[in-house]
Amino acid sequence: MPLNTEVTVASVTQNVLMNRQLKIDYALAVEIGTAVDWSFAFEMRLYRDTTLIDTRIFNRSSQQAGTQRFPLASTQIDIVPATATSTYSLRIIVITSKSVNTATANNRDLNIITITP
Repeated sequence: MPLNTEVTVASVTQNVLMNRQLKIDYALAVEIGTAVDWSFAFEMRLYRDTTLIDTRIFNRSSQQAGTQRFPLASTQIDIVPATATSTYSLRIIVITSKSVNTATANNRDLNIITITP
């Protein structure tokens, strides 16, 4: 994952109806390869098409080198503003990275359930 560039790690396109509630669940693991004295921070951003719905910030640091794995998950409720075909996407942007050699997103899942009245 490049620094300061959004990368889409999961997406779902589906037909949605106005004013319906959607329960959106996502889970993934971010894995980084590090040298000694590393720090790493990124944002997970959930979008409906081009509209930002939710942001989660994650940051860690350590003195030890090696492979670090961070399992992450979240749930969000979205009320659909219009009947349409929409793409929901989970994107990651790395904010800071020191002594990090590699960064990947693994085990990526994005599920959407329509809640009917």
